[in-house]
Amino acid sequence: MNDCLGCGHPYPSDHWMYYVSDSIENPFFWAFIILLVVIAILIIRFVDVVKANMRKADRIDSIYEIIKCTQGGINKRIGENRELLQLIENQAPQLLDKNPWINGWIDSQEQYLLAIAEIAHIDVRTHSRR
Repeated sequence: MNDCLGCGHPYPSDHWMYYVSDSIENPFFWAFIILLVVIAILIIRFVDVVKANMRKADRIDSIYEIIKCTQGGINKRIGENRELLQLIENQAPQLLDKNPWINGWIDSQEQYLLAIAEIAHIDVRTHSRR
């Protein structure tokens, strides 16, 4: 590789092509190139992980806002669930006597909503259930 791109005349002794040729033949050059490629791949993977975590955090924030605020939030849902049971007890006690599982449904719904509120760290307004 001493000629100028195959034309036959040699490069001057201080030509940059000699430095390139020496570098390409040096095993440390290739180790350095491989190291740069590995570092680039690691950086790309790290950025992907950070972006995925940011999307996950955004989804969690959205879920939290839905639980806390949508249609009055979970406190309102719990309160209305309690009011519904109280209404049935006051206005149609025979319905609960005839269909006792209704009380179980409403209680199950309340336990479900309370568990969601607890995991979302939302303070639930305490009203007596009965």
